Amino acid sequence: MSTQMPNILTGGCLCKEIQYTIKIPKGTSWPPDPHTCWCTQCRKATGSIITHLLTFDPSTVKWNGTPTEFESSAQGRRGFCTKCGTSLYFRDTGLPAEIEICTGSLDEEILENPQLAKDLCDPSCGRFWCKREIKSTIYENSAGKR
Repeated sequence: MSTQMPNILTGGCLCKEIQYTIKIPKGTSWPPDPHTCWCTQCRKATGSIITHLLTFDPSTVKWNGTPTEFESSAQGRRGFCTKCGTSLYFRDTGLPAEIEICTGSLDEEILENPQLAKDLCDPSCGRFWCKREIKSTIYENSAGKR
């Protein structure tokens, strides 16, 4: 069961040069399509085996500071901070009504709420590989609980 949908989510980069606020309109589907991607582009762009993303309407995201965009493919754009390098989002120019915010860029206060964190971090909308799955990097709960 998901928790009550918040009105606002906040986040930003490590150096705090770029911050964002996501206003979640009433009637918005909750949770916001949490998913993971294991594709080579996401892996290289974030420096992580798994990239975790949340999908929002770009009009709901207000930026304080301007992310730099990198053209990672014909339609793919990745936003990041040039000062500290934090990956902030991915967007597909063919899907202008969507921006995929990097879940790890959310503020700690958001992720410290156990139920809200579960809603946002459980990849309930899928795990994607796009064109290339690297099987040697995929494990299902092999480490156990900490």
